Amino acid sequence: MHFVSDRDGNMEIYVMDLNGDHQERLTNTPQNEYFVVGSPDERRVAFLTDRDDNLEIYSMGNHGEDQRRLTFTPQDERYLRWSPDGKWIAYVVDFGGGDEIYRMRPNGADQENLTQNPAEDWEPMWSPDGKSFAFISNRDGNQEIYLMRSDGSGSTNLTRHPALDMSPVWSSDGRSILFVSNRDGKLEIYRMDSDGSHVKNLTRSSRSRDWNPIWLPDGRILFQTDRDGNLELYTMEADGTSPVNLTRNPGGDGLSLFNQ
Repeated sequence: MHFVSDRDGNMEIYVMDLNGDHQERLTNTPQNEYFVVGSPDERRVAFLTDRDDNLEIYSMGNHGEDQRRLTFTPQDERYLRWSPDGKWIAYVVDFGGGDEIYRMRPNGADQENLTQNPAEDWEPMWSPDGKSFAFISNRDGNQEIYLMRSDGSGSTNLTRHPALDMSPVWSSDGRSILFVSNRDGKLEIYRMDSDGSHVKNLTRSSRSRDWNPIWLPDGRILFQTDRDGNLELYTMEADGTSPVNLTRNPGGDGLSLFNQ
């Protein structure tokens, strides 16, 4: 699993086993790396970096080798995801108040705007079959989770709640979506069916914020929390029970999605 940490002075990309063992630093620049996500075949990762003055998308081998720049724009690129078949990368372009969701080939070719909406659209997450995205938009006046086809057509509001909803993550069978919301007063992790029904709060922690959930291959959920006073990576069971601290790092660790 790849993650981001500032434990060595600035934000860099690291890799570790799913139990927290064998932690290794992969990048080493004076600039910052902010986000990393692995290809489905686990041979490459794509990541965001400000080493070119603005945020651009790069890719590299799974252990830091063969780093390549994929985007060349004056805008910042944000939040990227590989398609399940590895043929596309979805990402967000920040136009300063009107974020749009794009997709491109893993070599940077065929860049295409999928949303073309005056609202802000971001956090695209491919469905397991690659036919649709869950994503975030404020096009109805507040931040909601939507569904659209992978070509950008047919958007539907899934959450329809006045609170802040974000960070959708599909289960491997496509039946459930994890997301983060402050509908109970602070950031918590929730689970719903893929049609927006049967919403359940999984974390229910009175003294912390919990966010950035992902599904692990064994069915557990990995997430980021400040429940120990600093940012740590935890796991829990799919029903929210048995939380375990993986990183135990006083410097704080940031989570990004790998192989989802």
